[in-house]
Amino acid sequence: MKKLSAYLFLVLFSFSAPSFADDIQDFEIEGMSIGDSLLDYFSEKEIIKYDIDSNEDLKFHRVLLLPLRTSSSLPQNYDGMHIYIKPNDKEYIIHGIEAMLDFENDISNCKIKKKEILNEISGMFKNSKRVAENENHSQDKTGKSKVFRNFISISPSSKYYELELGCYDWSEEMGFVDHFRMSIVTDEVNDTLQ
Repeated sequence: MKKLSAYLFLVLFSFSAPSFADDIQDFEIEGMSIGDSLLDYFSEKEIIKYDIDSNEDLKFHRVLLLPLRTSSSLPQNYDGMHIYIKPNDKEYIIHGIEAMLDFENDISNCKIKKKEILNEISGMFKNSKRVAENENHSQDKTGKSKVFRNFISISPSSKYYELELGCYDWSEEMGFVDHFRMSIVTDEVNDTLQ
């Protein structure tokens, strides 16, 4: 695998990909990839403790990782991460990774960071499909919360864009922190999120 420059690491992302990647399993965030077992990074006790979706009827659960909350060193470069796993999978295979970086009341710098990272990634996937989307966030019925996203399709066989970079500008009424989010998810996770 070709490692991105130290510059990209210094802008808070542990991310690698081969020169001509066509599979989301080739990406790493904090050293984790789609298809890895979360047990390689956390104990089963920690995974169960930080599972924030207790409803067994859900197709996927999210494990919320916060710095200094777990016994392992992850996450180091983010303010939080969601890891998507299947609820009854005893191997805890990773199906999606979302990493968040807070930009409280600083959406301008979030957009700058997103553009820097997008430029690095886009250079690696010159023939990939890409879409930019700026819209009101659907969870905020007042229309005051905004989301500024870029989507990249990595695999030609995928029915969705697997990689998303976004800045989330929340209204005061929503009570959430403005943040940058980088997501890598499988089609199966995307099916449940649509």
